[in-house]
Amino acid sequence: MDDFEDRHVTFAEWPAEKPKTPFGGMPTLLIDGKLISQCNAILRYYGKQTGLYPQDNFEALLVDEILYAVEDVLSKIGATMTLNEEDKKKLEKRLLMFPGLFG
Repeated sequence: MDDFEDRHVTFAEWPAEKPKTPFGGMPTLLIDGKLISQCNAILRYYGKQTGLYPQDNFEALLVDEILYAVEDVLSKIGATMTLNEEDKKKLEKRLLMFPGLFG
């Protein structure tokens, strides 16, 4: 595996960095001068590089199912980031009472 630089972009740096990203988001990965984006694509790439991503199509499907389920949950959580504290507490209470909202 090649050496890498783990670079974290601060909140203050983000407005200048965002236009440089392929889809306006993080994480990104620079491979041979090519900027790659999207978390699941990067995870799958390194999974294949290290032999951790299954070669069996059904097993790969199960891995992808988990990756996309995590993405679904994170997108629901991310949507709450701009809510005020009162609305966040209301939503938190609803989510705890009705876990099916994540389904």
